[in-house]
Amino acid sequence: LSLCSVYGQTYKQVKIYLNSPADIQILASRGLEFDHYRFEKDNTITVFVNDDEFQLLKTSGFKYDVLISDWYEYYNNQPKLTEEQKAELLERNRIEMNVSGFGFGSMGGFYTLSEMIAELDNMRALYPNLITAKQSIGNSIENRPIYYVKISDNPDIDENEPEVLYTALIHAREPESMMQMIYFMYYLLENYNTDPTVQYLVDNRELYFIPCINPDGYEYNRSTNPNGGGMWRKNRRNNGGSYGIDLNRNFGPYAYWNAPNGGSSTIPSSDTYRGTAPFSEPETNSIKNFLAGRKIKNTLNYHTYSNLLIYPYGALDRETPDSLIFREYAVDMTKYNGYTYGTDMQTVGYSTRGNSDDYMYDGDTVLNSGKIFAMTPEVGSTGFWPSQSEIIPLAVENLYPNIYYAFIAGEYVTLTDPNFNKPYYNPGETVLMNPIIKNKGLSTGYNLSVQLTSLSAYANVIAGSYNVDSIKARNTHTLTSSL
Repeated sequence: LSLCSVYGQTYKQVKIYLNSPADIQILASRGLEFDHYRFEKDNTITVFVNDDEFQLLKTSGFKYDVLISDWYEYYNNQPKLTEEQKAELLERNRIEMNVSGFGFGSMGGFYTLSEMIAELDNMRALYPNLITAKQSIGNSIENRPIYYVKISDNPDIDENEPEVLYTALIHAREPESMMQMIYFMYYLLENYNTDPTVQYLVDNRELYFIPCINPDGYEYNRSTNPNGGGMWRKNRRNNGGSYGIDLNRNFGPYAYWNAPNGGSSTIPSSDTYRGTAPFSEPETNSIKNFLAGRKIKNTLNYHTYSNLLIYPYGALDRETPDSLIFREYAVDMTKYNGYTYGTDMQTVGYSTRGNSDDYMYDGDTVLNSGKIFAMTPEVGSTGFWPSQSEIIPLAVENLYPNIYYAFIAGEYVTLTDPNFNKPYYNPGETVLMNPIIKNKGLSTGYNLSVQLTSLSAYANVIAGSYNVDSIKARNTHTLTSSL
């Protein structure tokens, strides 16, 4: 029995040779609307295509090389961790990161949908004072619930605290997006009593998590590929001859969903098919309604792959009016994982119309809950289904961005001029310093205390403590002291 007959369409990885980026639009006009590629310096793009798309490619007139002829065969032949190796990695993670609840799932090392739901239940059972029981924001096209949970110090009370949202698995073949989220949640819960940073965030923020926006597509991948590697991306709407809407091309407003720059397909069988109208799908409507009922400040919508951090606009060939804020956050967040940041056009080189980030930033969320600073991390570099040995390291390398984005939902006050206004001291000199502090966060900071010290070998330190009543979001404040 061939893999093709078991899984339906096979997928190939191909390198396509182009003359210029403009050729991408020619391919799109012939029904080849791709995602997850970059236009490389040698005028090529490398993409995954299904059997139908490969037939179109063969008649397109463009030269190509087949890098992987059968993805499923390739994936199933990849080396797997032994049980002993898994146990060793988990024990090392417990010692180094104080995370013991997280483990490997049965689907190529990734959790299945039912296993993920069981983890949410387990967290609630172990930490009822820090996390809510799972609740549904609505049902999918096949009537599966889309669950969310909240982590906070009083999880079952709606407190007046800054709110941040993390989402994953809007595309069904991107399981590491969900795995890194479950890892982050365990990290918060298990380190609450020992890590002051974690405790501060849990006590002063409301952190919302939606680990699987697309349960039908993810479950479909389990049914066809129980050992992992399934390549279904969309939801499971019956289009009449084909299935599925790309949920991350189904958000409004209409001007973004139907932007003239391409970035989604109008062909129902395409992996990037946008649907018949913005919010035609119950999954995207559920997200819309959830946001309308909250005051989310910022969101990380996790995907895989490409080692990127992408911010709006995706549908438009320009940055937002808040581009300097997005850039500042992106620079800080990628400091440790080295991801490339920018808009879709600046990173992957193509538009994505109807995506979640554009909608959250200035769709009708502005009317209901305010502007949401939404970004998309694309985790990993080795494909939609990274190896088992990469699951934990990819989660760890996104801990800092997750923590950082929780901070900036509220106040996040930092020193913006670490050298103050003088590059050096003369021996015995009395120096007048005017340090500037900035609230990078999206909420006003209150009752701040700042301690000034000096590491100069030439000056006697006169320690000073300064109390600042408040600093508005995104504002600066100048302190003065004489040392």
